[in-house]
Parts: sequence; structure tokens; C-alpha cells
Amino acid sequence: MYLLLKMSYRELAIARGIHNQSFGAQNQIFPFFLCYCWNLTLIYDPKLKSMVMNLKTIIKSIKHHIAIATSALLLLSSSGSWAACDDDYNVSHHHVSGKIDICTLQEEMGSPYQVLINWGTKPEWLNDTQFVFINNLVGDVYQMDLDTNEVSSITSHFLHSGFTRAHTLPSGDLLLVGPSSGEQPPMDSLTMYDEGQFTGDLWIFEAPFDGSPYPLQREVTSGFLWWQKTKMVNVQAWEGIAVSQESNKIVWSDTRVPFYGANIIETGINYFTKKSNLWLGEIVYNTEGIAVLQNAEEIVSKAEIGGVFLEPQNFKGLQDEQVLFEAYGPSSEGSSDTYIYDMQEDKIIRQFTAKAYDEWEGIAPDYSKAFVEVDEAATRFTGPVKVKLHMYDFSTSTLTPFIEFSEPAINEYFYVHEPVFSPDGTRVLMTTGATVGNEFNGPGYGIGMVLVDLE
Repeated sequence: MYLLLKMSYRELAIARGIHNQSFGAQNQIFPFFLCYCWNLTLIYDPKLKSMVMNLKTIIKSIKHHIAIATSALLLLSSSGSWAACDDDYNVSHHHVSGKIDICTLQEEMGSPYQVLINWGTKPEWLNDTQFVFINNLVGDVYQMDLDTNEVSSITSHFLHSGFTRAHTLPSGDLLLVGPSSGEQPPMDSLTMYDEGQFTGDLWIFEAPFDGSPYPLQREVTSGFLWWQKTKMVNVQAWEGIAVSQESNKIVWSDTRVPFYGANIIETGINYFTKKSNLWLGEIVYNTEGIAVLQNAEEIVSKAEIGGVFLEPQNFKGLQDEQVLFEAYGPSSEGSSDTYIYDMQEDKIIRQFTAKAYDEWEGIAPDYSKAFVEVDEAATRFTGPVKVKLHMYDFSTSTLTPFIEFSEPAINEYFYVHEPVFSPDGTRVLMTTGATVGNEFNGPGYGIGMVLVDLE
């Protein structure tokens, strides 16, 4: 007898109301449980002689869906849109984690900053009114519609090991980064989770995001003397991906080990002994409509810069002439340096923007300027603590502070980071962070997102 847990995730997604729509009505929770119980069926296969049940998978799935239902009940405990600051969910348990509820800082931030949601990180625009984000350092992907103020999970309807990034491709599909193995990430966004952050693969998630993603692969040829073998392999990447606005080109880093953490000795060794190179490739859809990566080539080697880890940020130019990237580590002039790789000249340019810690962030659609995160007090060994946003003008090579908070005192414990321009260049999404709380929050972790209107 063979026992199999038969579960239709598409049915579950539709039943609990996250199939391309928001958690919009409280009665959606009950069809979810009904559908879930209905699909726990046993199938008998007389051809198999042994009894097998993967209890770990079953328990993992049940826990995952119970967590989703619990979160949905919290979200639906108030009427109206749950993304607003007066919603019960947005003030639920920040006090437990010791994390700041950014809804309480709206006045201190000032009118230019509009609080959207008080959890989540790493936003990326889908279009001028919708964006996607991650609920943790490694977690689920969510979508928010600014016109309707609705939020929905777009990856909770299938099992996965979490995602660290979601980038929009010209096709409308999403390029995801995330580990291919590991536990299902927790639903709680206020407890930092980073398992698998440095062991990611690239995934293609086809619009309208009601299926499941498949790995992006590239062709690799190996051989000895006259013998050669060609095979397709997954594209492995650390979370920072540069995605062109003009073509299907991407640049990624082949980093596979942490370059920060509690083990200082191991981390220090990693800077000088582990790989971290930048690669260029082009996503092409074959005759079957499957995306593959072609023309992959290494463009920047770690050995050319020193004991650092490299992260690409953005393409620059209408013809993808340049790529902005970072070099983190003890060989940098501080704890991070801003660089530019010129495609046409095959040249690495050290583009100095600020002292100590300077990191490229979102670039304007016309490529005239880009955000830079700066901490002038950072050192090679301490890293950034109090990050402040600046805007770098490429035409004048000048750096100016971005919009200051109305109450400067909150700079001591609160900051905005990871800014991204909207496609039309009129608005900016930002992640928020804080230096207080009951736990260490790794670089890139967010406690919510804000919107700034530039017009």
C-alpha cells in the first residue's frame, strides 16, 4: 500500500483568496480549510509492496498552510484595506520583537515619506502603480497595488525554500533569486530569517504568477583533450542582480559564501579565498517559450580588485554601456566602494562617491542620477551602522543628501535604504530599517516600506 498526500495548491490558492488578489473578505478563510481537508486523500497503488509516507513533507505542508491561514485571519481582523496604518495587523506584534512600527513615525519622517506597510523589504516596481517585495531576507514574494491599496502573496500557493529578490523582466515575467533546497521560510516577517541567503539559484516566474517558477539554466561545456560534454545547469547567484531596462541582459555575482557574520575568522578567510565574480548573460525564450540564459561570460574578476565580494546593482545607458557594482571588504577604501564596469572599453572604473561606506542603489530611468547609501563612520571591520541616502549626479559627479526627515533625532535609530525609482521616474520606493530591537537584523532586512513622490 502506498499512501500519498494529494493536495491541489491551485485550489488552495483560489480558496484562500490569494490567487492574484488581496486578502479581501473574512469568509475566504473557511473555504480554505474546507478545501484543505477535502484534498487530504489516500491513494492505493497495488504495484507498490511497501508502505511509505513522507511525514516530514506532510507536516511541513500542514504547518505552512496553517501559518498562512493564521496570518490571513490577522489581516482580516479589521475592515477595509489592511495595508493602511490604522489596520490591526500593522500594529500587531512589533512590541514582541522590539522592532519599531514605522506607522508611529509618519510625523517624524515628514510629509514627503508616505508609509505603505510596516513589514517587508527589497521592493521592485512591476509598473508605475504596482510593485513586488519580499517579506523577509529569505521569504515569500508579495505584490502591492498602489491604486487599490491591496496586498497579495504571489508565492504562497506552492512549496519553496524562500526567495531573496524579485526583478521584473521586459517580458513581464519575474526573475527570482532563492535557494533550491531548505525549509519553508516562516510567515512571520518580524523575525529575521536568512537561511539559504547565499546559496541562491535564478528562477523564472511567469506572469500572471499563478503557477510555480522554474530554474533559469545555461549551457556549460566541459571536456578533456578531444572528449567534450555539454549539459544544462542552473544559474547560481547571490541576491544582487542587475537587470537591464533596455534589453534581456542581466549581470549577476557567483558569490556562494557569507561575507559577514558572527565567525570573524571564517568571514575574513572568505574575503580572500572564496569566489565572487561578475557575470553577464542574456535571457532568451526558446521555441517552447522556456527562458534560458545565453552568451554567459565573466566580466569582472575578484582578483582584479582584491579581497572583496562583488555585487552588481544597475545597468547604465541606452545601449547597456555600463554596469554599476559594489566591492565589499577589507581591500576596499572603507567597508564598501562604488565601481563602474564599462562594457565597450572592457574597463573597471573606481567611481568615488563618498568616504568609508558608499553603495549604489536605484538608478533613474534616464540614467542621469542614482541613489547612494553612505555611512562616513564605517570602517573596514565594523561596516555601516547609520546609513543615509544621497543622490549622485553623473553629469556633475556630485553627491547631495536626499530629503531629510522632519525630525532629525530619528536619524539616531531609524533610516531608509534600498530606494528604487518608478519606471516613469516620478516616485521612489524605499525600505526602512532601525538599529534597535531584540535581535540582530542582517543587511537588507526591512521593517516596512515608504513611498516618496518626487513631483
